Amino acid sequence: ALRCSVVFIPLMSFTPDGGGSLGQMERLASGDYCDNVLLEFTVALGVWRSGKLPLKYIMPVLVGPKDERGVYSPFPFSQVSRLPDAPSPLTNSRAASILRRFGLEDEAERALGGT
Repeated sequence: ALRCSVVFIPLMSFTPDGGGSLGQMERLASGDYCDNVLLEFTVALGVWRSGKLPLKYIMPVLVGPKDERGVYSPFPFSQVSRLPDAPSPLTNSRAASILRRFGLEDEAERALGGT
């Protein structure tokens, strides 16, 4: 679907307990694995940067944890510093494979470099 999309709208969530789509990435600090959320973001960025496929916009929706009423609170930007700085080689390798299947060799090489 991403290959044919004009807009990619990822739901980016982070909860204080390390949950949510971004919070789970904290585990990358203790060992590499292919994180599916990071994989989607990496592939989307590669597709967008290439300019060769229809994707023109990446518009994330940022949400924090739900409060006691079930209403989402603001995104906790202060928690982002808990995420590891190092790239995930396993995630980047999988992203490169997908980008190659899309015919985006330059972006595949960029993904392998972690940029």
